[in-house]
Amino acid sequence: MNEDYISFEVAKLAKEAGFNWMVGSAYYKNERIDQYYGYQNQGEEYYSRCSQAVLLKWIRERFDLLVRMYFDEDTLKFESCHSLINFKTGFQSGMLEERKEFNSFEEAVEESLKNTLRFILKQNIHLK
Repeated sequence: MNEDYISFEVAKLAKEAGFNWMVGSAYYKNERIDQYYGYQNQGEEYYSRCSQAVLLKWIRERFDLLVRMYFDEDTLKFESCHSLINFKTGFQSGMLEERKEFNSFEEAVEESLKNTLRFILKQNIHLK
């Protein structure tokens, strides 16, 4: 089984939102570096390259936000997250972006991570 990693674009947004977990891979500028064991905040041009699952967990733990993807039974496509739920308060945010359809779950997760991180940065959500 292969893990799906975040794109360079998502890595930049994650760094801006404060992601700083230890990871085994990074981007330097926009080039992928495997076997990088350090925090992403080491240097301006380094960005942590974590798995999608790790970033989803970080968002859940740091911001109490649940990122959900959907499966449309009519079109048999995956849809990106269009709203967020604070699982401690039950508050649901408004529309993040219009729903987009994807052929794979991982593509929907990638788009959902972008939308979620942009929402966190735009709303200046306070950290725990």
